[in-house]
Amino acid sequence: MCRPANIKQSVKEEGIYGVLPYMAPEVLPIKICKGFRPTISKDVPKLLAYLIIKCWYAEIENRTTTKELYQILTKWKNEIKDIEGGR
Repeated sequence: MCRPANIKQSVKEEGIYGVLPYMAPEVLPIKICKGFRPTISKDVPKLLAYLIIKCWYAEIENRTTTKELYQILTKWKNEIKDIEGGR
C-alpha cells in the first residue's frame, strides 16, 4: 500500500512512500526546511502578504507568535467593523 500503484515491480529503496495521514511530519516539510516557500499571489494585499512572510520565517525569534497573530487579526477585524459601521 505504500508504493506507487502504477509500478508492478518491487518497491525501490529511493523515494518517499507512505499513506499521508500516517507519514512522519519530518518527511512532509523537507522543501520547507530547505527554504522553499510558495509564491504569494499579487492579488493578496501587501499587508497580508507581509504577515504571511513573517509567519514563514525559519528563525523562531523572527516569526510571528500565535498571540501576536491573534492580536493583529483581531485589530484588522475591528478596523473593518469600524469602517463598515461608518458607512
